[in-house]
Amino acid sequence: MINDDLPQFIGALLGLGELFNETLSERRQEAYFSALSDLPMDRILGAITHAARACKFFPKPAELREFVNGSSDDRAALAWTRFLRALTEVGTYQSVDFGDPALHATVEALGGWHEAWRIERLDAKDQGFKRAEFCRLYGALEGRGATIGAGPRRLVGQHEIVNHRAGHRSQVWLALIGADGCRIGPPASLPGSHEPAALEAR
Repeated sequence: MINDDLPQFIGALLGLGELFNETLSERRQEAYFSALSDLPMDRILGAITHAARACKFFPKPAELREFVNGSSDDRAALAWTRFLRALTEVGTYQSVDFGDPALHATVEALGGWHEAWRIERLDAKDQGFKRAEFCRLYGALEGRGATIGAGPRRLVGQHEIVNHRAGHRSQVWLALIGADGCRIGPPASLPGSHEPAALEAR
């Protein structure tokens, strides 16, 4: 949201307050706006509408955030699904950028993208255990506030590792894995991707 959204937001919040017979001081209204200001206005309005239908008590900002973003468990499950889809559709030879620092950090904690092919080959029972470990790690890292600057900016594939060891400095091509599918190209051509950082010695 931006400051120009404040009147519309306050109007919607006061309407929700009327529904729950909740008094909202000016200071409280501003606190709600501040707590939710990083979210898109249309999604916030949708969350307020959903709260009017689903909540028994006036929602806290954290509850409205969950209506926008899903619960931590929901987000971890979605990250796992994206991870598995990328394994199938892209594979671990290609370096990838999920645009999600917590997902990058989770994959690194599990051994790195270049070794993730092993997870795809697990039987159903062992893959279930790995899924639980992935979701637990993702929830912890996301909750800790993993950011672009704190984690790997891309997940390094096997081709890039081999080229680096051989001394080849050719441009890195990334598979950008978004919610709407996958695009492959040089980082500068992929909206939302990041210029590659120096490849760590492996």
